[in-house]
Amino acid sequence: MNAVSMLRRWAAQEDFAAVREGCIDLDAGDSAVQVLRALAEVRLGDASLSRHLLDTLEREGLDSAAQIDLAAVHIALGEVTAASQLLERQLLNPQDIDASTRALLLARLASCRRREGRPAAAIALFEASLAQQPDIAVSLKLLQLYRESNQIDESIACLSKAQQFFEESKASWPQDLRVASARRLRATQLDIWLDRDEIAAAEHWLDYQRDQLDEEEWCRLLRDWARRLLTRDQHSQAEECLRSGLSQYPENLSLHAELATIAQVLGRTRQAVALLHRAIRIAEATNLPTDGYWTRLSNVALTISLPLARHAAELARDEFNRSNELKSSASTKRRLTTELALAAVEVEERQYEAAESRYRSVLAERPRWVPALEGLGHLCM
Repeated sequence: MNAVSMLRRWAAQEDFAAVREGCIDLDAGDSAVQVLRALAEVRLGDASLSRHLLDTLEREGLDSAAQIDLAAVHIALGEVTAASQLLERQLLNPQDIDASTRALLLARLASCRRREGRPAAAIALFEASLAQQPDIAVSLKLLQLYRESNQIDESIACLSKAQQFFEESKASWPQDLRVASARRLRATQLDIWLDRDEIAAAEHWLDYQRDQLDEEEWCRLLRDWARRLLTRDQHSQAEECLRSGLSQYPENLSLHAELATIAQVLGRTRQAVALLHRAIRIAEATNLPTDGYWTRLSNVALTISLPLARHAAELARDEFNRSNELKSSASTKRRLTTELALAAVEVEERQYEAAESRYRSVLAERPRWVPALEGLGHLCM
């Protein structure tokens, strides 16, 4: 497998960080590599760099596979018409496209039709793509369209085929792709049961999965189910689900945190505070970061105790600073989230100038970050 083929494989697996690094290591003068770099950048959130790469791209001589990759960049940038035109032109040259590439072309054209508001055409194209080559990501997109169109029987059949393909193929997949695909298939199974209002079947399956999965994966599955129940306003069932998980894993951090969310939704603020304190103690005992939980505690406590809210926000900032976290996008977000918690406390304390200064400092680093814009907007009002 040559380097460009490997990059395309990573792109198909949605490992765009690996695609970006691989492109950087290769010849920048290769137009096919430049297209894949543009795809990686836009999927990783840097649309401006992606557009720059397209603007400087030498398009003459791009083969069919590169043209199909170029269409994917346009789709990610929201330029559906340009993507559709590229893909339709490639359909006129079937002799230049193998079955695998044709499957990808059809799937990307299906994505265009979906964005154009043509679900029936999208379904037909996704089905044609899967007939050429099975693929988990394509199956899940088709499943979503079936569900949106209330084609429940088709959803069940498609999920069954996707699960079968996964079981037959997963041994040769990278670990990250195996885990991500298994999670998405399980989540889709829950969605279908919820669509059919088969709550008992879902709960029976969740009990079975407890013996098949480790603690982390099973508790993640419980949280997914609880969140789905919340969207149906089935708060008591969601709470019962999480408490059943805690009966099996009483020290599970994520279940305590999720229960705190439900308590907050139901207006049980003091219960939410107690659950977050419990989560913090568990995190400390297992040497896990606590700043995120202190931040949440600060936000919850705003309505019942400003001193507690300030104390929690300051602890969140101090805990993050002590963590010596390596600089990354995730760590920057954590640090700035603690700043937003402090700003929210300052608003409630009527320290408006200090709060505004803090919001603007955050926005200087992340100008389009919605939580900071919302906070400053409410303050201005």
